[in-house]
Amino acid sequence: MNVFWFELKSNLKSTLIWISVLCGVAYFFMMIFPAYLENSAGILEVFKHYPPELLKALGMDVDQFFSALGFYSFVLVYIELIAAMQAMMLGLGSSGREIRTRTSDFLITKPIKRWQILLAKLSVVCLILLVTNLLLTLTSVIALNQIAPEPFSLTALLLVDLSTLLLQLVFASLGILLGVVFRKLRSVAPVSLGIVFGFFVVNMLKAIFNDAWIQYISPFQFFEKYSIIANESFDSVMLLWGLALIIGFSLLSFVIYTKKDIHTV
Repeated sequence: MNVFWFELKSNLKSTLIWISVLCGVAYFFMMIFPAYLENSAGILEVFKHYPPELLKALGMDVDQFFSALGFYSFVLVYIELIAAMQAMMLGLGSSGREIRTRTSDFLITKPIKRWQILLAKLSVVCLILLVTNLLLTLTSVIALNQIAPEPFSLTALLLVDLSTLLLQLVFASLGILLGVVFRKLRSVAPVSLGIVFGFFVVNMLKAIFNDAWIQYISPFQFFEKYSIIANESFDSVMLLWGLALIIGFSLLSFVIYTKKDIHTV
């Protein structure tokens, strides 16, 4: 439990900042929706001059853009970019902290097993992401109730927000795995940003080239927001693929962490 509370305390300040940024961005952009709705005719005319591939790459569905949930889904594309950075940095920073600071030997000499150390870290990551998404969901519900011109499906909204949590868990589990694997990692931020932006570019390529195999590579493609809104359900294949990656990355992290050589100072 000491590891759990230490990790929680270490990440508290940064978590509050991330939550403030995510909720603030979500609320601010949703407050712009009425202005878009009032000028929908002019905006649609502008959209006609853009290639459909470009609109897809930007995460835009013209047919749903002027509904409250459709606009939120468009905004969520970029909110998820921030959320993915948070999750990646959290996972990578948490699992690789002792390796970066060369204090692993101090930690593993305590009367606690290695898998218990990693489990405590993983528990903190999951707790932080859960709280983050609960507050983001609450913000989205409040914002949509304020600006939606007509009733919207709460089920669809909750599923869309749940997809953000699942996306974060994919990046967090990948970050934990990389934190365990890397022997020398001086800074978490550049690596995290590079990986997240790399996957985001792949996500845009999927929208442009429409190659089915790309959606299995970029986590941003696992949960298609407009499809979730239309069907009020996840794509079962992509949901299982996302869950498999989360579980697979996590289990592999435990295997490597319990067996790897720990380098001392």
